[in-house]
Amino acid sequence: MKIAFISKKNSTQILELQKKAEERGHVFDLVDLNDILISSLNSSDAISSLGKYDLIHYQASVGHVMTPILTEWLSTKNIPVVNNRYNLLPFFEDKRYQVFRCASAGITTPRTYLSATKEFEDIDRLLGTPFILKGAVSAQGKHVFLINNKSEFDEVIEQCEKPLFQEYIPSRADYRVHRIGNDLPIIYKRCASGEDFRSNVSRGGTIEPITDTDEREKLASFARLASDAMEMEYGGIDIMKHPENEQLYFIESNRNPGWAQVNDLLGINTEDHILDFYEQKIAA
Repeated sequence: MKIAFISKKNSTQILELQKKAEERGHVFDLVDLNDILISSLNSSDAISSLGKYDLIHYQASVGHVMTPILTEWLSTKNIPVVNNRYNLLPFFEDKRYQVFRCASAGITTPRTYLSATKEFEDIDRLLGTPFILKGAVSAQGKHVFLINNKSEFDEVIEQCEKPLFQEYIPSRADYRVHRIGNDLPIIYKRCASGEDFRSNVSRGGTIEPITDTDEREKLASFARLASDAMEMEYGGIDIMKHPENEQLYFIESNRNPGWAQVNDLLGINTEDHILDFYEQKIAA
């Protein structure tokens, strides 16, 4: 099996995935697409070179405009693409659209507003304080702020190019569920550290395994509904639990969840799950 992993940069976890793939006898190439002839994709060397692969895992490289164009072209060549439907709908990278899709599917989300105004008083009237201000397209907790008053709001509002305003769920932890094909094998709790309310591991958050069978099943079922609503077959779903009534809330999805630290802290092997998924996808 020949696998192309499209990404603009290498990483320890991608190298480990490549190593595991080669141990199984697969060819695994890291591809960074450059100099794409968009006026004639069939004549573009960068694109046509992908035709030799049995499966494409698109992580990042060509931006939100070219991603659906590339995915559609690959579909005409009958080459399986991970997250094919998700890639064809670039709005799915936008947290505003994620909330809309999940809420439309009956999945509980925090109350979320878009507003033409950037005035604190208007948002305070809608949500009260504290509330969450976040950028619509961001990762690793960047441009996510807990707002308690006008001074805090005014200090950060211009940092969010496409802001959304969200009900604050009073919890210093959330849950990440990795979907890999039809399986949801990786489920863990992320806890905030110090005074930061964000639980992202990249910001010092810690990871705890979820060992209770009932809790794992509830989180997996919720994540499956959310990922189905976004036509996502691979990625991470972030969930919060209200501390008073244990209601689960969809927070956001991540097409490229990191797993290196998860492997180390939980003693699991994410690469094997991913490669099993690749093999199943090609065999289907």
